Order: sequence, then structure tokens, then C-alpha cells
Amino acid sequence: MRAATKTTCLVLVLTIGLSLTAQVALAQANAGAKASGQYNFYGSSAHSSFHSARQNVDHYSRYLSSVQTPVAQPAVAPSAVADRPAAGVTPAGVVDREVAEEASDTIGDYIEKLGRYLGKMRKHAAAIKDTESLELIDDVERNLAEATTHHEALDEHHSGEKIDAKTAQQHCDKINAALAKAHAEHDKLMKRLGDGDTK
Repeated sequence: MRAATKTTCLVLVLTIGLSLTAQVALAQANAGAKASGQYNFYGSSAHSSFHSARQNVDHYSRYLSSVQTPVAQPAVAPSAVADRPAAGVTPAGVVDREVAEEASDTIGDYIEKLGRYLGKMRKHAAAIKDTESLELIDDVERNLAEATTHHEALDEHHSGEKIDAKTAQQHCDKINAALAKAHAEHDKLMKRLGDGDTK
């Protein structure tokens, strides 16, 4: 009888032990999957924000190019009104301040989002001691900082009395070049992490 009780107790202890071990392993796997999912979320969100930021720079650049392009003016009968543009209309060759502010705010918002997403990715990479990813994130952030500097210069130019389209265009070109470098580095990071969808 004693042997049977010992065997039953041993089986019971082993069953409980295996059950607890399985639950701990499952909990750790779920936590790892959750952390990995967050990593992928922020990486994918950053990728989308790079596209959006660069598209907005491109839209504003095209607007600035159109402002610099001479436009044939229709013949207007002489009158007192013909010498003045209609209320709320920006004359040809002049950058509309509202367009400039909206474009700059939108570009700045995307750059700020990118910084937040990269910060989350850095936090995760540091937590799992992924030094290779941390080095790639350093490269992305260095180029993003350059884009931020050029964006600040664009904002500074916009705050002046007159917005020169050619100067604003030069700032946009620098922002876009820095974003392109940061985006390329980010694509390397995402490929390393196994996310091949960097289109």
C-alpha cells in the first residue's frame, strides 16, 4: 500500500509540475510574441510614416515648383479691380503662407511620429540586448535628426516676411534627401528583423 501511495503521489507531483512548467513556458512565449508584435507594429508604422513624410515633402515641392513657373495671365480689361488680386487669392509667383504652414506642419508631424516609433523600437532592442538593431537604429536616428534640422530651417524661412519659393524648395530637397537616407537604413533594419515588406 505504501508503494502504491508513493507512486500516486509521485505521479500527482509530476503532473502538477509539468502543468505549471507548461503554463510558465506558454506565458513566456505569449509575452515574447506580444513584445515581438509591438516591435513589428512600430517598425511597420515607421515605414508607413517615412512614405507619408516623403510624399508630403514631394507634394509641397511640386507646389513650390509651380509657384516658380511663370504663368500666362489672361487679358483683363482695364479697371480699378484689375490691378488687385481677388480677396483670398495669392498672386502668381508668391507662396501662399497657409499652404506653406500646412505643408510644414504635416511634414513635422510625420518626422515627430518617426522619432516616437524609433524610440519604441530602441527600447525593445535594448531590452532584448539586440546590439545589431541598436546600431541600425542609431543610423536611422542620425539621418532623421538631419531631416529635423532641415525642417527647422524650413520653418524659420516660413516665419520671414516673404517666403521665397526657391529657398523653400532647397530646404525641401535637403529634408527629402535626409529622409531617404533614414528610410533606407530603416529598410535594412526591417529586413534584418524578418519583415521583407519594405515597399
